[in-house]
Amino acid sequence: MKVVNDKLDYIDESDKKKGYNLKDGRNIYKTVIKKLTLKKLFLYLNLGCLFLLIGYGINDYASGKSLGGDYWATLIMLIAILPGTLHIQNKE
Repeated sequence: MKVVNDKLDYIDESDKKKGYNLKDGRNIYKTVIKKLTLKKLFLYLNLGCLFLLIGYGINDYASGKSLGGDYWATLIMLIAILPGTLHIQNKE
């Protein structure tokens, strides 16, 4: 969005990523909202896959099938990615 002849009033001068208000009072938060939505999407996607994989493993284990190396590798990778995903949630 191109702003022409409007005065930008930053919400936080030290961190301009938090958005700004225009002189006439319109609020522009689209980029901030998109980033927060994307961060939450990654978190929920990671947790959803993790819970789905754990449920799949419980189902196979209860039915007597052995859990192969692919299962364990995927589970370890999802658990290894989780701290990074949580760290991204805390960054602004």
